[in-house]
Amino acid sequence: MMDFSRSDSDRSILKDTRKVMRTASLFKETIDVAAAKNWTPLYTLKDQDIGDLPSAYRIYMEADDETDAALKLVGSMRHWRKLVATEWFMHGTQDFDGLKLWREDMKARDEMRAMAVIQEAVESGDLNAAKKLYELTTKKPTKQVGRPSRIKPDNIDENNKIVELHKRVFKD
Repeated sequence: MMDFSRSDSDRSILKDTRKVMRTASLFKETIDVAAAKNWTPLYTLKDQDIGDLPSAYRIYMEADDETDAALKLVGSMRHWRKLVATEWFMHGTQDFDGLKLWREDMKARDEMRAMAVIQEAVESGDLNAAKKLYELTTKKPTKQVGRPSRIKPDNIDENNKIVELHKRVFKD
């Protein structure tokens, strides 16, 4: 597997002949036909490896965090920011969910890992962990943010009368 976070990795394949950082040409699903003559994709955007192409999604999800994934995939945060700035990578394409959903997947993965650690601590008798687990799993009522609605459920009929009167007076 390629890992461009290592200092001994050959990062020259991450740039084109003009020394410009590659974006769409890095992936099997987005490489341009003309670019494909000069470059071979390094990754697939699918969630599993395809043939010799490693899955960028798998590498992303196996990384510690997004920075770790970025360094493994493209070798620098500068290159990662360029990739993230592309609409298709951030929001997806017909064949690719997009980084926004990858981030949600990573967040869910991290929450699951945290819950497993807390659960393990609870099983070993850690009362603070038990309290934290209780807080995380107990539904809390959501607070209403902002000004309360003027229409209250108990006076819907009264509000409907006001709307009807308004319509008659102003001929709406």
